Amino acid sequence: MKIGCDDHQDRQGTRPWTIRDIADDTRRSVIRAAKREGMTISQWVNRVLDEQANQTLNATRSAKGCPSVPLHILDELLNLHRRMERVERQSAADDGLD
Repeated sequence: MKIGCDDHQDRQGTRPWTIRDIADDTRRSVIRAAKREGMTISQWVNRVLDEQANQTLNATRSAKGCPSVPLHILDELLNLHRRMERVERQSAADDGLD
């Protein structure tokens, strides 16, 4: 399945990473914001980064005439498509059509 206007294919799995040199006032703001929303710092940062990245990517896609779809939706569609292809291949092999 080819999804046009994307830049998320061939992404590696999630790996731990660290952001260094964050100003103390920024750290305090993040801690307060996460607490205010009842989230861990990791959850809050993940959500904010994901939202910002999607806004930026969607603006770029719109400028290219591509539909604005959140990356996690495209990822799920791609995963479903791959699963369907595997099932179809297995079914064809079971039927002796492969």
